[in-house]
Amino acid sequence: MQEDTSCLEYLEVWECPSLTSLSSRGQLPRALKHLHIRDCERLESITDMFHSETCLEHIVIQSCANLKSLPEGLCDLMHLQQLIVMDCGSLVSFPRGGLPTTVSNLTSIYIYNCDSLEAFPRGMDKYISLQTLWIGYCKGLSSILEEGFSPNLVELYIVNPLRCTPLCEWGLQLHRLNSLRELWIQGVDPNLVLFPPEEMEMLLPKSLIKIRIGDFPKLRRLSSKALQSLTSLESLRIEDCPKLASIPEEKLSLSLTQLHISNCPLLKKRYRPGKAPHWPKIGHIPYIQIGE
Repeated sequence: MQEDTSCLEYLEVWECPSLTSLSSRGQLPRALKHLHIRDCERLESITDMFHSETCLEHIVIQSCANLKSLPEGLCDLMHLQQLIVMDCGSLVSFPRGGLPTTVSNLTSIYIYNCDSLEAFPRGMDKYISLQTLWIGYCKGLSSILEEGFSPNLVELYIVNPLRCTPLCEWGLQLHRLNSLRELWIQGVDPNLVLFPPEEMEMLLPKSLIKIRIGDFPKLRRLSSKALQSLTSLESLRIEDCPKLASIPEEKLSLSLTQLHISNCPLLKKRYRPGKAPHWPKIGHIPYIQIGE
């Protein structure tokens, strides 16, 4: 970095195939608020350490296949609001100290397609400002489930974790999320037959407005007890559940306004609009999408 970059607030670095390090002098400008790095396949490090006074609010790192770790000092970025790390297949761990917790502004974390990531920072249950957590195609979910999710989550998306605790053991962790409005669970348990499992039928947060489930190859039933208890549910999306033959029509919440069914051949046959005999049982829902 040159001296005249000391006031730099917004930095994007895209498609630099020969770049191996972003900062050769060890630190980024303290005034920097937005950092977006994308398609730098040889990038090994961003900087040695984030300075504690750095004003970073948004960090986006995408498609940097050789990046193995994030800079030390990440936990000191008290202005950080959003962290997105996607398609970084060599990323193994977060730095020591983890993420900002005390006096933190961090509201959203997206970690996707980082299949070497072994664990998330300890103490995720203490990130009280966190509202959105998106985890997909990485191995670190079990480390969060041991301690619990961030207590004030509004949106939780868990998509095809590469190693995961069985869904039946999630109950109390989800039940504590009293502000949760959107839940997307996909591919977390290949042997799941009932969603949610009996152990957590009454433990889904009553605050839920949207549920999306998918990629359950053995799923055969949705819990009528669980769906009936979700009196604020407005949207239900079911995808890639080839053995699911029906939904508990009589137990669907009266608040439900949207039903999406995709890649579920038995459901598609049962609820073919206007022709299948079971269509009238769901036909009162204002918006229904069946098929691709």
